[in-house]
Amino acid sequence: MTKSEMVGLRVPTDLLEKIDAQRGKESIDRSTFIIRALRYWTAVEGNITTDHEFMKRLEDIENNVNKITEDVNTIKQLYELSSDQQKAINALVKLLPKR
Repeated sequence: MTKSEMVGLRVPTDLLEKIDAQRGKESIDRSTFIIRALRYWTAVEGNITTDHEFMKRLEDIENNVNKITEDVNTIKQLYELSSDQQKAINALVKLLPKR
């Protein structure tokens, strides 16, 4: 068992209500809940993505994908062959010697 030290902590009542609601679902006491939360937070070193940050990242990815799609379509249009050009290429390919 890990040695524990008593620490005084003031928690806002709205947060305490949320803690009590959540810990009730897991049937654990407040101390255990808070210790788990602190262990998790220190394990990830505070590098947690909030929902807002996550949604912003998804939005940025979507914008990048849309831009790439537009660029690909532009390139396709620039290098699209006319039917006459494609027929000429096909005719030339038929003239190549077969190996």
